[in-house]
Amino acid sequence: MKVAIVEPLARDPLKRLEMSTKLASAIQKTGVDVTCFRITTIGKSYVGYDGDVKVAFSAPTIFPLRPPRFLSSAHFFWWSVKYEQAPIYYKSALSLLLEVKKYNPDVIHFRGFYLSSLFSLPLSRIFSIPTVIEPLDVLYMQNPVRNAITRALLKGATKIFAWGEERLGPMVHDYKIPKEKIVPIPSVGVNEKEFFPLDKEVCRKELNLDENYRYLLLVSFIMPKGFIKNPYESLHVLKKLNESKKKYKLIVVGSGEVEEYIDEAKKLGVDRDIVMAGFVDLPKLNTYYNAADVFLWPFSYGGPGIGAALTEAMACGLPAVAYSYSKFRPTDEDCILYVPDEDRNAMAGKVAEIFEKSELRKRLSQNSLKRVKRYTFSDIAKKAKEEYQKILESAHDEI
Repeated sequence: MKVAIVEPLARDPLKRLEMSTKLASAIQKTGVDVTCFRITTIGKSYVGYDGDVKVAFSAPTIFPLRPPRFLSSAHFFWWSVKYEQAPIYYKSALSLLLEVKKYNPDVIHFRGFYLSSLFSLPLSRIFSIPTVIEPLDVLYMQNPVRNAITRALLKGATKIFAWGEERLGPMVHDYKIPKEKIVPIPSVGVNEKEFFPLDKEVCRKELNLDENYRYLLLVSFIMPKGFIKNPYESLHVLKKLNESKKKYKLIVVGSGEVEEYIDEAKKLGVDRDIVMAGFVDLPKLNTYYNAADVFLWPFSYGGPGIGAALTEAMACGLPAVAYSYSKFRPTDEDCILYVPDEDRNAMAGKVAEIFEKSELRKRLSQNSLKRVKRYTFSDIAKKAKEEYQKILESAHDEI
């Protein structure tokens, strides 16, 4: 069985590739022949390897202009028409799909709702190749144009890999997608050999953390203010917590708009209570998870709050508090304490509750260590292979 995994446009070809190729590698280990395909803008097509995974980078026939960051779908289409970019992206997607066609795959697996999916998925139907699409964390947005595009793309796929059962409601009721087309398979996984429990005191000494503080942890790329994923919410939660007599500090692991984040912290008067760790790679990242007391996931509209960092925290047995968007039923409520979207007071209250109730803290930690097994790359890969096989069997029966 040959599967082509099509990735988003990559201006830096190797950036953000590791998570995808970890999953691809796990799928490959089940006996599936996997090749990842990405559009690159370095000027030429080439084939490389990330570990044991073959990655084919396809250069677009025409170099497209870079759209302004974080355009809404409506603005993107306006921008595309005004600057005549839509045909260029279409040609780029076609050139990518032609490279995929040479590989002669049995299934094309699109990861994410990006420009490659936007234009490539409809094109792939021309080749009559079964398709899988993963919406990842961009699924339900308060944008009519975006919702219309989402609905069309989802209906055009042979199968949809959704994070879990909680995603069925919006897709079945709002997008009118047949339930049998949706498969609850996580989009991101965790390697249990990279993230696992360690002694908290040892980790804190290694990181030179003051034992007199309670430590919260945020692991995220720092986006500009106003973006859909909003790490700035964590600053407001920290401020609320430090209004009590207890001492809290927030450890922030991640790069991005760091100066803007620090400026916001200064405005709120919590800049002295922040530990900016910057980008941290393994194995030190595992040390940070184990040194913290509570993990924060303060992101809006991204579904039930599950993401790669959350699964990593679960693998370390770190209790977590997360926002839950009202359109979704939260996942893993026995491991993660959920609060209404953007309710900072509620999030601060749940953090305090974890410290006050040792039994709650212990239960969340133990449940996380048990539940994270469903998010391991090996488990996800096994389920993905099973679905690929079902797709091919169904296609064979239709012939």
